[in-house]
Amino acid sequence: MRSVMVRKVSIGEGIPKICVSITEESREGILEKGRKIVESGANLAEWRVDWFNYDSFNDIHRVLGELRMVLEEMPLIFTFRNENEGGKKTLNLSEYMQLLAEVIVSRKADIVDVEAFKEGLLDTDYMDRLVVFAKEHGVKVLASNHDFGQTPSEETMFSTLRAMTRLKVDFAKIAVMPENMQDVLSLLSASEMFGAWEESIPFIAISMGEIGRVSRYCGEKMGLAITFGALGEESGPGQIQVEELKRLLMEHHTM
Repeated sequence: MRSVMVRKVSIGEGIPKICVSITEESREGILEKGRKIVESGANLAEWRVDWFNYDSFNDIHRVLGELRMVLEEMPLIFTFRNENEGGKKTLNLSEYMQLLAEVIVSRKADIVDVEAFKEGLLDTDYMDRLVVFAKEHGVKVLASNHDFGQTPSEETMFSTLRAMTRLKVDFAKIAVMPENMQDVLSLLSASEMFGAWEESIPFIAISMGEIGRVSRYCGEKMGLAITFGALGEESGPGQIQVEELKRLLMEHHTM
């Protein structure tokens, strides 16, 4: 698997990099969380923009510029998650594309997260256009896919990661909901298969909830590139506080 350098962070090499999400609703809360992330020793920050109480895209761009200054050289993922994908707000496709395009042009975010599947189908048309546009402006693309209802089969998860890779994105992410430990093992097995695939790219594979916590720290040898930690309130089910996550990642690194 190749690694990808984002600012001064090599993603896909060594211990999985820790990312903390910003889900605060106010400008002040967002910037304060950014400061705490820098102080925590995490490797990346993600701004979940759908949580932000904004009136217009201008508000988003203003806070994005301020957040960029707060984070200094820490890489930033820009994510707007629609409600049907587990988010807090909804944009139609035209609005969504407009927002991402404006953020890409600004170059204030290093990575844009794009939900690759619309209504369950891989939408190669809009993804192709967005990936080309992002590359022209030096911004990385993370293709993501979430299933909050189940854990698909190993082959389905492996195929999903491969399909996203073939869109020529820089990173791929799947997050699934387990019912039992067998589901967690299926996610880890699919991760191992993808990490060993000769065309694999740096990826994120999460088994959500308390049952899936182990997936957040045991995946280095399977190729896991990024894992999400928490500072205070969790932004996703099953997240581990950053200090504890650091300890667990190091323990598994030395095994």
